Amino acid sequence: MYNISAVDYNRVMIHDDHDSICITTGKYAGTIITYHKVHLIESTDGKDPILSFSYDVEESENESDELVSNDFKMYLGELIEHILWSAVQDDNFKIGNINASNPDTTKSINK
Repeated sequence: MYNISAVDYNRVMIHDDHDSICITTGKYAGTIITYHKVHLIESTDGKDPILSFSYDVEESENESDELVSNDFKMYLGELIEHILWSAVQDDNFKIGNINASNPDTTKSINK
């Protein structure tokens, strides 16, 4: 629906421990969001999996009602989907939590 590409966003540092995303084009340009938990939930009825995520809006010039709209949420869903697929294609991702207390974090491996 939105045809998101790498030119539509930049990674920025708002917090010291993780990246945030600055939307650079379109209706939500200038909006900075931070994704938190991102889950891929398998469908029980044989349909496509559901991408679930939480986020915070760090900065935006958009009206608050625009930032809670279904359109904005759909945009953020497609944005995180693009970010995740790009990471897989670039072989630049880790599986698990990335912190010192999690010894199960695994770097992606090309097969």
